[in-house]
Amino acid sequence: MRPALRMGAGDESPFAGRRAVRHKLAVLARHCEEAGRPYGDIEKTISTRLAPGERAESFARRCEEFAGWGIDHAVVTTAGPWPVAGVETLGRAAALIG
Repeated sequence: MRPALRMGAGDESPFAGRRAVRHKLAVLARHCEEAGRPYGDIEKTISTRLAPGERAESFARRCEEFAGWGIDHAVVTTAGPWPVAGVETLGRAAALIG
């Protein structure tokens, strides 16, 4: 079985470009079709960062863009400990996401 099918969409770098992520998802979908595995059964995740001072609206738009590509979950990281303001921003962003 191809590695993409065993490991899902893979370990996506937070620095990968939009085109690279969409390409990897397309490859995964093709491999699923070839193997007879439902693409929808695979949970697609992406790693992303909350930039210092980033607004909730900006982060929510980014997550909605990810969802438009077929990403199911975003794993959010930060450089160092999470500041209270960062956690609050994520909470506001989550409330904005449809």
